[in-house]
Amino acid sequence: NAGSEAGDEDTFLERVTEQLKREPGVRNVSIADYVPLSVGEGSWEDLEIEGYAPATSENMKLYRAVVTPDYFATLGIPMREGRDFTRQDDATRAPVMIVNDAFVRRFLPGRAAIGTRVHGWGKWFTIVGVAHDTKVQRLSEPARPYFYVPQAQVYRPENGYTVFARTAGGVT
Repeated sequence: NAGSEAGDEDTFLERVTEQLKREPGVRNVSIADYVPLSVGEGSWEDLEIEGYAPATSENMKLYRAVVTPDYFATLGIPMREGRDFTRQDDATRAPVMIVNDAFVRRFLPGRAAIGTRVHGWGKWFTIVGVAHDTKVQRLSEPARPYFYVPQAQVYRPENGYTVFARTAGGVT
């Protein structure tokens, strides 16, 4: 049953995170299915954005990361507005996402990002936060639209996960 598999994965990842947080010198821990600046470009999802009408040939397949709470604090990515994901953003709650500044500039110019709905994976997500732009694949790339969803709401069994830890000395 997919629900119990997702629940088992959530419990396992939460246990790993909590155990690592208890280690000496560890300040924050998060898990993601994509490592920024790694070899691959990562995964994407075909999106529909409430109030945005794409051009006929516009590619709406946007790159994304599935992350656990504290991802932004762990990697030192400032939130521009709104909030980070929490443990309460699980499969029993309404789906949420965080987008970056480039996403807002391209799809929501002059509009409030927080509260806007975005369709992907067959369901509607509500934007709850806007994060600073980051580099996805190369240091030399321009900022591009990117979004994040909580791992507890988007079960991706085919994805591997990477653990990130911010320690007294930095990110490992």
